[in-house]
Amino acid sequence: MPTTGSGDVQARGVPLTLPFTIERNLTNEVEISGWNSEGLPPDELSVQNGILTTRASRFPLCIDPQTQALTWIKKKEAKNNLKVLSFNDPQFLRQLEMAIKYGIPVLFQDVNEYIDPVVDNVLEKNIQTESGRTFVMLGSSEVDYDPHFRMYLTTKLANPQFNPAAYAKAVVINYTVTVQGLEDQLLSVVVRAERADLEEQRESLILETSANKSLLSGLEDSLLRELATSTGNMLDNVELVNTLENTKSKAGEVMEKLTLAEATTKDIEIFRDGYRPVAKRGSILFFVLSDMAGVNTMYQYSLSSYLDVFSFSLRKAMPNVILSRRLRNIIDMLTKNVYDYGCTGIFERHKLLYSFQMDIKLEQSEGNVSQMELDFFIKGNVSLEKSARACPASWIPGPVQKIPEEFRPIIVEHVVHVHMSVARYSVEFLQRLRRNNYVTPKHYMDYLTNYLSLLNEKDSFIVAQCERLIGGLAKIEEANVQLEDLNAKLAVQKVIVAEQTLECEVLVKEITKATSAAVVKQQVAAIKSVEITQQSEIISEEKGEAMEALSAALPALEAARLALADLDKNDITEIRSFATPPEAVQVVCECVVIIRGIKDVSWKGAKGMMADPNFLRNLQEMNCDLITQAQVKAVKAHMKKSKKLDTMQSISKAGYGLLKFVIAVLGYCAVYKEVKPKQDKVEALEKEYSEAVNYLESLNREINRLQKTLDGLNAKYETAILRRQELQEETDIMMRRLVAADKLMSAKE
Repeated sequence: MPTTGSGDVQARGVPLTLPFTIERNLTNEVEISGWNSEGLPPDELSVQNGILTTRASRFPLCIDPQTQALTWIKKKEAKNNLKVLSFNDPQFLRQLEMAIKYGIPVLFQDVNEYIDPVVDNVLEKNIQTESGRTFVMLGSSEVDYDPHFRMYLTTKLANPQFNPAAYAKAVVINYTVTVQGLEDQLLSVVVRAERADLEEQRESLILETSANKSLLSGLEDSLLRELATSTGNMLDNVELVNTLENTKSKAGEVMEKLTLAEATTKDIEIFRDGYRPVAKRGSILFFVLSDMAGVNTMYQYSLSSYLDVFSFSLRKAMPNVILSRRLRNIIDMLTKNVYDYGCTGIFERHKLLYSFQMDIKLEQSEGNVSQMELDFFIKGNVSLEKSARACPASWIPGPVQKIPEEFRPIIVEHVVHVHMSVARYSVEFLQRLRRNNYVTPKHYMDYLTNYLSLLNEKDSFIVAQCERLIGGLAKIEEANVQLEDLNAKLAVQKVIVAEQTLECEVLVKEITKATSAAVVKQQVAAIKSVEITQQSEIISEEKGEAMEALSAALPALEAARLALADLDKNDITEIRSFATPPEAVQVVCECVVIIRGIKDVSWKGAKGMMADPNFLRNLQEMNCDLITQAQVKAVKAHMKKSKKLDTMQSISKAGYGLLKFVIAVLGYCAVYKEVKPKQDKVEALEKEYSEAVNYLESLNREINRLQKTLDGLNAKYETAILRRQELQEETDIMMRRLVAADKLMSAKE
């Protein structure tokens, strides 16, 4: 059919790209490689089926006895959370409704000749829009329709008798494996068994080539997008220049890899073709088995079980180092095993017919028997005359505006010719294969409409790419014009930069002279600063000794404060509640009165002191350095009034805590008495230190005066340097633009 169609186009004088392939017009090699990696066979018919499955305007109904379409669709849509349903599932309607609403792909597998009418609206895409809402009727309910929703139907029936309406609702695609397609698949099996390294290299080459082509396409799109979206001066767009340069280098590398991969692929194909006779024999024998279903519908053979027989024959065939003999051993073993495999499942009366069918197919493959001879042997001299039919020109689409006027009538005639040819071939299909193929104008018009929409889409894409390319080339030419102006400006700019550099050198000499005078003063100040530093170290050492002495008493004082922290108002209230307190408690409380500097040293004065709600906090925060020696002596004398201070812990918790505080304060004051002379010495040293600092400040004031003079000179110098930098930056920008222009000119070439 494709040969007939292209031959008719050429005969009518319509311009045609040769060799014409549907794959080149409706898809690309990157997409086909992706399909192959997902399980779609690489033969031409399978690729065309893939195009119909993904690009058709209607949902596909796949005749798939070998489950090739089922496997491919599952892998292809797995990333989109494919739902696999069956019309026998009682919940399929609910799951279909959710899939339509959220745009999830759905696969109905193992469909028989009856398709549930509830999905007719979905299958026909009877999509309605009301008030901005898009929905489809599913049964009696309205379901919101997501445009990303896809539905697939597959059947394992090799020759299903679908209702003619099914051909108008869905696009029926025959995924039944072909002789050539199965031959290519079996060739991969043979090569993988005989030369595993060769098949692995081929598969890796396919993946690498697919990735390289995808990368090359991405680089081209990125470059055209950058050229189309760039604004302003192209020479200032560093990202664009780098993208252009990187694209050129990467594209060169990718093209080298693709060229190498193409050469390697040709070499591999030559080696693989050496094993093609085995694959050809295996393909023929499988179709011999499949044709036996025409004798009795019980004779059904799956491709997966046949592949097991095929692999078994490869293993059992006698090995031989000579390739031709090895192939002959495999072919003989395969033929015998397939014959035995077929005979185990057929009636005795059909075995002779099976042998005859196998022999005829093998002879036909060798060219020893033609189809005409076989038809004559079976039917005799029978001819079927076809009556001429009128051209149904009323439903042929109108002329496409982009097609020249002189070719439009010819193309219309060709379209009519193709439709009539399909009708004639359908009659032959029914006679030879007992398979109905319904040909309707609506069915054919859908194909034409879909093809025209895809053709317009690709035409728009090519036009957009051309516009991008033309715009990019125009911008590169504009950059070339700017190149000459930059060269002239650069020469003038270099002279100005030289003059500014000379002015900077004069200022540097003046600054050096002023700096020398400032350095002398700074040296004197540095000597004085060293003396002050040494004196500061002496002060720090004396302070350290004093603090070290005090630190011996600080832990005890801190422990006393912690003891106070364990007390609360209730403990103090307990002591105050004594009308006549224990002697030890009274003595301790009166000692606290003395430490606090309260004049009334009595139980009454102590109760008044403890009546303060902040009594405990004041004791904890008290500065013990302010306690005089007279207070210390008074406390020591007062403590001698009681002989029971050692048993205070058993008498009163609060009294014991106050006792620990009094003892810690006395210990701290004893240490502080020895530390006081050292503190006085530190004060004297600090006074001398202050006088030295004042002298150093006078020196610094003189240095500051000199520094102001120096700052004035530096300001002039910085202004000159800034101007020089501005000039240098302008020069650098010009240089970068020159380099960018050179890269652009190189990339254009």
